[in-house]
Amino acid sequence: MLRSKFTVFLTVFALILMTGAFTALSADSENRTTTAADIDAFALVNGDEVMESDFRSRVASIQQNVMNLGADSEDPLGDPMIPPEVREIIQSTSPETIALASLIVDMAIFQEAEVRGHLPDEELVAQQVEQERMLFEMIEENPEQLGFEVSAVEQYRETIDEAGGDDVYWDEFFPQVIEQQQAVQQFQMATAEAGESWTDMQREAFESADVQIRDPESIAPATVADAREYLQRVWDVQQGS
Repeated sequence: MLRSKFTVFLTVFALILMTGAFTALSADSENRTTTAADIDAFALVNGDEVMESDFRSRVASIQQNVMNLGADSEDPLGDPMIPPEVREIIQSTSPETIALASLIVDMAIFQEAEVRGHLPDEELVAQQVEQERMLFEMIEENPEQLGFEVSAVEQYRETIDEAGGDDVYWDEFFPQVIEQQQAVQQFQMATAEAGESWTDMQREAFESADVQIRDPESIAPATVADAREYLQRVWDVQQGS
């Protein structure tokens, strides 16, 4: 039976809700391997590059999932993971703004996790990468039989090819994604064990981040100010629930 939380396809709702799951495609130039995709960096978060290709990919994913939210809203039960107030905020915010907000908070909270010593063991990262690669290859071989949309699988294959092919993607690029995921998960657990608020931690990381957008027009209508407002509204709902 396939795992219910397959990294490749099911992280977008976590991104929308700011829970700390990542699909960030960026790299620390001093500590992690960069790829050809790094030449399209559109923003710097505390000096670390965030890729425009990642922004575009995330916008597309959010657009699709916002449409799904709209369809789900007709269900009287709705999605129990998404409070109605958050659903309204998402649907009233541009996908570009949500994408920018998530990318900034992703990078900022990962940087804080790294500072606090939450980087995962390289062997654990390698094991998860291998598991995800095998799982994707199995899904790609027969997506419909395994319950995945062909278009979603094809889109992910395009992402792999654009990154430089399977070897570059799975050996250089995806390990960075898993490292970020595991680091933030460890950070989040440590925060909970200390009795601290994860929402407050995200707020602080975002507010203290030095964000520089190289070409503001390339991400219009999103702005850092609008991204901040969106996050504050979502966090206020989370803290009040």
